[in-house]
Amino acid sequence: MAADDDIPPEDPVQFRVRFSSYVDQSIYELGLEPFYSSGDGNCFYNSLSILMSGHESDNEFFRLGAAMYGLAHYNHIVDAVRTISYLLLCLLSVLVYNFNVLVSCFKSYFVLLSYFFLQNAWNFSDRGNAL
Repeated sequence: MAADDDIPPEDPVQFRVRFSSYVDQSIYELGLEPFYSSGDGNCFYNSLSILMSGHESDNEFFRLGAAMYGLAHYNHIVDAVRTISYLLLCLLSVLVYNFNVLVSCFKSYFVLLSYFFLQNAWNFSDRGNAL
């Protein structure tokens, strides 16, 4: 049995009212309107099919086209993914290194701070003014 959200309303006004809590009013002011696509796991290709052909039945062609593009440009895609992965790995190593440096600085700061307070507490207690 399909959920209530999977059943498109017949009236576009009813559809707009039903989803008005999900869609910001500024979207309508830009002249954009939400539309229904089946919630069967192919929502991206269903939506693309609706935008390009006016109905969902062409979603398989768009999925096939995406797969064929991936096969035709396999080397470029793999190189791009490797480059992005390498850049992310470099960024992560810099962040981890900087985090370790930051932690070391904080440790040193707290050691100095605690030493300062212990010294001052000792000095105050010598004068009878303990903290």
